[in-house]
Amino acid sequence: MVAKSCTKISSKSLKKYGKIFFFLFFSSRMLKLRSRTSKHFSTLISIQRRQKHDEFTAHEEEAKERKETGQKRADKDENVKEKILDAALAAVPDLGFSKEAIEKGVEIAGLPKVSIGIITNGPIDLVHYHYEKANSLLEAGMKAEIKGLAEDSKELKAVPFLRNHCEKRLQMNVPYMKHWPQALGMMALPSNHVKSLNYGLSLVDTMWYCAGDRSLDYNWYSKRLMLLGVLKSTELVMLSDNSKDFKDSWEFLDRRFSDIRDLSGIIKSGHVTSDVSSVLGGIGHTAKVLFGLPR
Repeated sequence: MVAKSCTKISSKSLKKYGKIFFFLFFSSRMLKLRSRTSKHFSTLISIQRRQKHDEFTAHEEEAKERKETGQKRADKDENVKEKILDAALAAVPDLGFSKEAIEKGVEIAGLPKVSIGIITNGPIDLVHYHYEKANSLLEAGMKAEIKGLAEDSKELKAVPFLRNHCEKRLQMNVPYMKHWPQALGMMALPSNHVKSLNYGLSLVDTMWYCAGDRSLDYNWYSKRLMLLGVLKSTELVMLSDNSKDFKDSWEFLDRRFSDIRDLSGIIKSGHVTSDVSSVLGGIGHTAKVLFGLPR
């Protein structure tokens, strides 16, 4: 009886422990499988991330390379354009600001004829190139003069400085004076006048700055408009000037600076009214001269 009872207990215990052992074994296998799957999944994610990173980096590098290539091409095109226009200026005295002058520039520069296509806006690009080049040369000259005065401990006098450099800038137009009405006509076209005006405003701003002007009020505008008016009115007088070496034009320029002889005072002045009065007075005298009215 006792033996049978022990056998039953033993059999139940064995069955019970067997289930426990099976559960533990199964759990262990599942944990290992889960761990292995987790590692595999992590590896896959890592690979995918690396691939995405590599793709992003590749796209980024490709975009950077395209940008650099485009910039190099643009710089190369700009250099070719500048080379053609610079050579074309030599042909302007004979051919004017024209397509023929640009074609001659291509020939002088030793480039293939198809290179003319890089001058996208035609003759006006030639006019603007002259303006840009002349303005840059004048700025370099003004800075060199200022440096020389500083080295000699001499004071820069605004009125003579502006007067002399107005003449120097206008003299840069002299080689092309025969065709200058053509240039002025192109610059006055609606499609060109904004950029053309910017060259003039940039020039007078640079001139005033080099002359020592650091104004931040309304005088900033009046001084620049006044100087631009002087330059442009003298430029118009030069078109009909038959005197030797444009003597009459330089005398006209002197009278315009005489009209606004208080320029040196304007630099330190805070009175907008007096500035505007000077501007209007100078413009009035200029208009009288241009239209042949008594002064």
